[in-house]
Amino acid sequence: MQLEKLVDFRKPFVVFKAPNASKLQVVQQKNDTLYKNDGFEKAGFYFAPFDMQAHPTIIFPDEYSVKESYLIRDFTSQKNPYLLDVVSDSFVASQHINKVQKAIRLIEEKVLEKIVISRKQVVIIKQWSLFDALLNLMNTYEDSWVYLWHHPVVGTWMGASPELLLSYKDKILHTMALAGTLPVEFNKPVEWSQKEIKEQQIVTDDIVNKLKQSFSDIQVSLPRTIYQGKIAHIQTQIAVKTEVDKIPEIIGKLHPTPAICGMPTNIAKQKIKEIEQYDRKYYTGFLGYKNELSANFFVNLRCMEIIDNQLNLYIGGGIVADSIAEKEFKETQYKSNILLDGLG
Repeated sequence: MQLEKLVDFRKPFVVFKAPNASKLQVVQQKNDTLYKNDGFEKAGFYFAPFDMQAHPTIIFPDEYSVKESYLIRDFTSQKNPYLLDVVSDSFVASQHINKVQKAIRLIEEKVLEKIVISRKQVVIIKQWSLFDALLNLMNTYEDSWVYLWHHPVVGTWMGASPELLLSYKDKILHTMALAGTLPVEFNKPVEWSQKEIKEQQIVTDDIVNKLKQSFSDIQVSLPRTIYQGKIAHIQTQIAVKTEVDKIPEIIGKLHPTPAICGMPTNIAKQKIKEIEQYDRKYYTGFLGYKNELSANFFVNLRCMEIIDNQLNLYIGGGIVADSIAEKEFKETQYKSNILLDGLG
C-alpha cells in the first residue's frame, strides 16, 4: 500500500499520527476551497500560525472532508529516502549568535524574562521520497505528533512535535509546560542545569497563572524528563475541569506559550519580530483536530516547509539570563540534525 494513492495534491489533506498511536489518520478535503477558522467552533482539522493577525488559521471542515485510518505497520518505507544539501556557512552562525546576544541584553535590562529566538535553515533536495520520509518520522518519533499537511493555496508542511498545546476529553483539559533541551548520550543520564530548570519553570508558572484567571482547581504534576529521539526535555503536565465550549477561550490564553514565544508574551512577540527579521508563518503555531466531544492540538515544532526542491527547516531555543549565545546556536544545529536524521 502506498501513501501516494491516499492523497491528492490538488486538494487539501493531512496525514498524521498521534503520540504512541499504531494508526495514521488521513483527512482529505473534498474540494480545494480555503476555509478559514471562525472561532474554533466547527468540527475539523485546524492549522494555526504563530501570529494569527499575520496569517489565517485554516480548517479542513468535517462536513467537507473524508477521514480514514490505517495501521502504520501496513506501510513500508525505504531508509535514506533522500539526498540533501544543507545550505549553511559561518555567516549563518554569526548572524544567529548576534540575535541571541540582543535577546540576552533585553533580559539583562529587565525588558523580558524569557524569549524564544529561532532561525530558518534552507536545505536543497537532490533526491526525495516525501512519503517514505514521513513514515520514517512516524517510526522514529513514536511518542510525538507527526504530520504531513498540504493545501494547494498555502503550501506543504511536515514535522514531529513533542509539545501538546491542549487535549480535551470527558470534561478534562490537559496541557503541558515543555522547555529545556539537551542531547541524549548513550548510557549517560541527562543532567539539567539551573538554566534549563529555570527556563522550564517560567513556562509552567506562566501557563498556570493564565489558567488561574478562569479556573480555581488546577492540577500540576512534578517536572519530569521526556525524550524525543536523541533529545530530552523537561515536562510538567497541567489539567483542569472544563466544558468544550471553553476551548476557544483557553486557546486565546495559552497561545503563544512562553515555550515558543517568551514572557511577558506581548513584549516577547514584538521583540521576536524585531530580532528574528523573518516570517515564522506556521512554525510555532499549532495544529490538530477538534469536534463537539474532544480536541487534540499540538504546537508546530520540529517542522519544515516544503517548497518544490527546497526544505525550510524552522528551529529555535529559549533564551533566559543564563543563556550563552554560542551554545544556543549549537542547540539549533542538533535540533536540525535530529529532524533530518528522523527522515531516513
